[in-house]
Amino acid sequence: MKDMKKNDDFPEMMKALIVESPGYISIKKLKKPVPGPYEALVRMEMAAICNSTDLKIVNGKFPGINSYPTTLGHEGIGRVVSAGSKVRSFKVGDRVLNPMTLKTGVEGLSSSWGTMAQYSLVGDFAAMVEDGVCDEEHGFDSSFQTQKTIPPEIPNREVILLPTWREVFSSFSDFGITKEKSILIFGGGPVGLSFVAIAKAYGLKNVCLSTRSDWKLKKANKLEANQVFKTDDDLIFNCRNYMACGFDIIIDAVGEQEIINAGISLISFNGTIGVYGTISQKDLVLRNVSSQYNWKLVLHQWPDYEREAAAHEPLCEMIRKRQISSHEFITHEIEFEDIIEAFDLIKQNKALKVIVNF
Repeated sequence: MKDMKKNDDFPEMMKALIVESPGYISIKKLKKPVPGPYEALVRMEMAAICNSTDLKIVNGKFPGINSYPTTLGHEGIGRVVSAGSKVRSFKVGDRVLNPMTLKTGVEGLSSSWGTMAQYSLVGDFAAMVEDGVCDEEHGFDSSFQTQKTIPPEIPNREVILLPTWREVFSSFSDFGITKEKSILIFGGGPVGLSFVAIAKAYGLKNVCLSTRSDWKLKKANKLEANQVFKTDDDLIFNCRNYMACGFDIIIDAVGEQEIINAGISLISFNGTIGVYGTISQKDLVLRNVSSQYNWKLVLHQWPDYEREAAAHEPLCEMIRKRQISSHEFITHEIEFEDIIEAFDLIKQNKALKVIVNF
């Protein structure tokens, strides 16, 4: 721990990824965040690009985020280097998941969580609840409950998918996913494939996936999907041929109107279409043709922080038992200085999950 106290390890400035305006990103120097009494300062070790949310923010298409320039990133791992006077849940040296800087301290610069930076913050949710200071005046944010310490026996590369996995697993109850249900997932990105991996680890016997990408279909096969379907003109026919009575649950892991409408044609009686991907369209038009009389549409557009926090330990246990692994997800590992190139790889559909080393 002595090395952490060297002056060189505590510079006043840090590098951070900034979305200057829709379509333009850059690395800039900012003042390092200053932790409050219930916060700990975290030196980032690894982050991951969220192919959906991060790209939608970069392109100016994420609902509710309209202020630019803005910081970026919400998936990361760091190590605590200092802690506020009232912090009790974290100590210097702890590895922590989901550090975020919710306020930049820079006039005119908004925060889109700000994990893509050399330093970030975690808030002590448990201490704030215990002390009765869960309010804006004390800097409280409900997302603090998702900021957890990482078990020492699990390496960074195995837990860097946890932000995605926890959100996916926390949606199971919303969508009614249980072991006896048949499930069809639309989307072969990290979220769609995470549904496959976790559903199989959870014990589902019939887990299928559809995507346009051939190499992502192969990924789904490696994750032991029971059946994969190419998203093409024959999709409806092929799916009905496989499940004549329809699927119990259909997951839109992308957030597209056309996927929802395809699901309407493939859902079972009293089935559920669950939309996980954030919908960027202002108007949603449903075509109620070739469908069952009764079915439900559930929009899960934002994580439930309490459920996400509760998913942390069960998923860590799945990792320990090697029921889930990041191996099939991580396709590229880069240094922070090269992060702009990584976004190009994702846009070109050449990368699944890119992790960033600081």
